[in-house]
Amino acid sequence: MPQKKKNKKVSVAMIDGHPWAIQEEYFKVIEEIFDHENALSFFRPDQESASYLSVDDSGIATINIHGPIGLRLGFVGWLMDGVDSAQLIQDLQNADADYSIKGIMLHIDSPGGMVAGTQDAANAIRAFSKPIVAFSDQTIASGAYWLASAADKIFATPTSLIGSIGVVATHRDYSKQDEEYGVKTTYITAGKYKRIANDAEPLSEEGREYIQELIDGSYEIFTGEVARFRGMDIKAVKNTEARMYLAANAKEVGLIDQIADVKQAYNALRREAKLMDLNELKTDFPDVYKAVLDEGKGLVVFAEGDIKPEWADKLKSEGAEMERVRISDIQESAFEGQDELVGTLVKDGVSVDEARKQLIADEKAKKSAALGGLSGDDPGGDLGGNLNGDDDLSGDIQKGETADAALDRHARALMATDEKLTYKAATDAVLEAKPKLKAAYENLGR
Repeated sequence: MPQKKKNKKVSVAMIDGHPWAIQEEYFKVIEEIFDHENALSFFRPDQESASYLSVDDSGIATINIHGPIGLRLGFVGWLMDGVDSAQLIQDLQNADADYSIKGIMLHIDSPGGMVAGTQDAANAIRAFSKPIVAFSDQTIASGAYWLASAADKIFATPTSLIGSIGVVATHRDYSKQDEEYGVKTTYITAGKYKRIANDAEPLSEEGREYIQELIDGSYEIFTGEVARFRGMDIKAVKNTEARMYLAANAKEVGLIDQIADVKQAYNALRREAKLMDLNELKTDFPDVYKAVLDEGKGLVVFAEGDIKPEWADKLKSEGAEMERVRISDIQESAFEGQDELVGTLVKDGVSVDEARKQLIADEKAKKSAALGGLSGDDPGGDLGGNLNGDDDLSGDIQKGETADAALDRHARALMATDEKLTYKAATDAVLEAKPKLKAAYENLGR
């Protein structure tokens, strides 16, 4: 006689037909856990998740997103050392309200997890008002990439694996097993789709189409959010076809911003949070640091030959602090892909205002080139052309003013109303609010 049948259906029903944004091999592990006859004992719904947030002395916080991501699933946090998305959201809200926290690094090593809860967590990351970056030295996959894409920037080591932007679900057919144990299950339902993909019979074509519809809907939301967060075309996101990439290839297709180790990512975050100290200035920009010190010494000698050493130290320190702020403001004003230009502007001692003009001009030139030189075909729509007296952009661009100069003026005015607003965020907001100015700036208003 067959052995007593194990009651798997109760636990398996918790994942069958539900969309997951997770790597396949990890999904199989989770399925095996649910298959266990004591699967229900893995759940600890009454156990609260511990915070994932830690803060260093400088005010930089780290949130570890390690392992599978779930929503109110005790076994994820307990058995697989995973992440409760509800607790993650709470940590982000607490950090945003904590004045002592200046920025957050999301340290990610995760295969992804449930679709449920992940979108809310990603939106909480996007809504975070302070600098926030994602970093991985191993894996950012599927739902974990959904979270990472919402950060300001994504950093990864060369051997990290990035991607798997896709959704998966399963259906279990226990009809043969039921037959072996002499069990016949009959579902009595109202409504066509009630139990249309049940586990007591083979999956019908209608049942498959029903589950596929749910998966496709989740996939559209997933890819759409990634495209929005990363500023990518949704077709480019879908063209990854849920593939995993090494960091260099991930950067090529736009999934990450920079290949870096954890120290480099941490220092980049500190600069975004305006926490770069004199040691970092000395390490990252040694020529500038030396020039500031030399200038400080020169000013001291010029002021008075027998000035006290401590006064000289103070003057040099103040000079270095002013330079630190200048460098930080220039870096904050840069657009993507302008690292080399930023380095040149910093080294040449260019003022912040002049640097912003050059950064906008460089971005303008790139956009013009990407459009195939359209500005040369239409002088009236020149990206940097002056405003004509009869132009209907007079509310956005002053007479005789170039489009990029107008953008700079509006951005700085907006920053004056919100001290937390970065220059890049201000330019983005201006372009979003002023479509005619945006069209002129992008050379499309013809």
